[in-house]
Amino acid sequence: MEKIFDSIFDAFRHFAPSSPLIQLENDGARFFRRTNKYQIVDMENGYIGAFPGFPSMLYRGEYMEYKTCKASIFRSGDPDDVIIDELKIIEFRNILDTFPQVKYAIEDHTKVDYLALAQHYGLNTNLVDLSSEPEIAAYFATHRWINGVPTPVVDGIGCIRGMLSPSMYMFGKEADPKFHMIGLQCFQRPGLQAAYGLELDKDEDLNGRGWTVYFRQNAEASNRIHMNFHLDDRKKEEMLKIAKPGETISPDTVLSQNSWLFPDEEISFVADAVRKSKSISKKTVDSYGKPCEEALKRKGITINVEFAYKLSDERIKELENEYKDRPYGDVELKARLVYIPQRKNNS
Repeated sequence: MEKIFDSIFDAFRHFAPSSPLIQLENDGARFFRRTNKYQIVDMENGYIGAFPGFPSMLYRGEYMEYKTCKASIFRSGDPDDVIIDELKIIEFRNILDTFPQVKYAIEDHTKVDYLALAQHYGLNTNLVDLSSEPEIAAYFATHRWINGVPTPVVDGIGCIRGMLSPSMYMFGKEADPKFHMIGLQCFQRPGLQAAYGLELDKDEDLNGRGWTVYFRQNAEASNRIHMNFHLDDRKKEEMLKIAKPGETISPDTVLSQNSWLFPDEEISFVADAVRKSKSISKKTVDSYGKPCEEALKRKGITINVEFAYKLSDERIKELENEYKDRPYGDVELKARLVYIPQRKNNS
């Protein structure tokens, strides 16, 4: 039988004893600061990426004691659902390509990870979320979504999974193409959540690829973690109390502490519209590459000329002006020289 720790704090003492999260157990006034800084690196095929760090471990939090961890697109077991979800991912991508932020990012040679964006904004995909920050995994391990609102879990068994971070290069070869180094994107949620991801096939399970730590949920622990990711009046007072003499708390700091895992972004409305839509555009159906009309009929979904979400010409101009010189929003990007020695050919 798996060991179950008495609380998430006890679990963290086991696998991440230096984490600031442990201090929350006795000092709820402490909070995590999100600096929104990223390190630029060269990726494959001429792309660049930006990441908050380069971890040796990746983490995933789950608020229930799931015995398996499979990709969301395969969980219903209905092949028609897989087809519809795949179509919705393509529809989502087609809509995102109308956003100026995507155009500017591509011009910057940034790889836009459409699959990761679909996953992080609520569509069913074959990608499983991972984070380089255990504290973010702790948030997801202590929260469930009720009517679209992240709510602290007060009972039951939660878990955090951990696995070694796959290297970008393996003995001079490119990394597993199923592993996604996501990091900063032209929409901020994945970067703020220090996102990585792993594609899973229908019969694949993340369980067994690393380790899993189970813990008992309780309201006090979950609420303490919640306060460190969602700013309310009480939290603002705590921030002011621990501020250094003469230090002021800027409105930007307050805002980032209030919603830094889930910033307000128009892409959220796109994902919501695609997820709820009972129609798929003809362009998406034509580009799917496989027969899908019968599955659409069985699921009561029609084919439409228009996308599920459309930017007005006026809105496109507004976004062009807003993001022309800052396609990633308010972030700090840093670069450094890295020497990668070439392997000698011994043949």
